[in-house]
Amino acid sequence: MILDILTLASIVGVFITGIFNYCVANKSSRTLKQIEKQKQLNGIIEYRYIELHKNLMILSSNQPLSLRFEPEDYVNCSKAITERFNSALNSYLVMKPLFDTENTKGIDALLEHEKHLSRLLIDATYKHEENIAMVSEALDIRQQFCQQLIASSQLQIKQLLQQ
Repeated sequence: MILDILTLASIVGVFITGIFNYCVANKSSRTLKQIEKQKQLNGIIEYRYIELHKNLMILSSNQPLSLRFEPEDYVNCSKAITERFNSALNSYLVMKPLFDTENTKGIDALLEHEKHLSRLLIDATYKHEENIAMVSEALDIRQQFCQQLIASSQLQIKQLLQQ
């Protein structure tokens, strides 16, 4: 009889210990999954930061350009702005997936405006019309695009550092 009670108490003790061990293992498993998920998110944030910072350093290394309306300077300046814009556009196409959506709205708006002006300039060129004001506006938009890309990159990097 006493042996039966001791055996039953041992079985109940083992059962309670098993349940307790199961609960502890389950909680540890959930904690490990959360840690692994956070580690993956931190890896993504670190990758975004590194790539954005690298591209920002390239974009920021350019000296500012100013428009001059003397014909010989204007042509050279236009070429420089266009080259810089094309370089910034290529960088933006690489960087865009790394940005949060709200940080690309201003850049996308400037890009659409620039495309619209470029189409108008192409049409004017085929019609043999000169429109210095439109060319100047297009070049100004291209410079604004480069400046906005730098500002948005800096903002995105700042936001990534706060996460």
